[in-house]
Amino acid sequence: MKMILAIISDGVINDILNALAGTKYQSTKLSSTGGFRKRGNTTLLIGVDDEAVDSCIELLKQTVQNSQKRERDEGVADANIFVLPMNQLRRM
Repeated sequence: MKMILAIISDGVINDILNALAGTKYQSTKLSSTGGFRKRGNTTLLIGVDDEAVDSCIELLKQTVQNSQKRERDEGVADANIFVLPMNQLRRM
């Protein structure tokens, strides 16, 4: 299993959450701040099977690219994605 840690700008987070809602991917949403100019962002924790990592990342990428968002700041990413190994996922 893998943990996808996705830091998403507030300008596109609603589109990302809507895209994830229609899929098998479940996420935990954390509000966060940081990065260039201390803009607001949201961190999503998404636990996925190894074979689903690429399709989940592709969903995030396509959603960010297709998002009807605010004026873009040059050099500021709308999403930063980290993929981390995960030994277990337990839901209680």
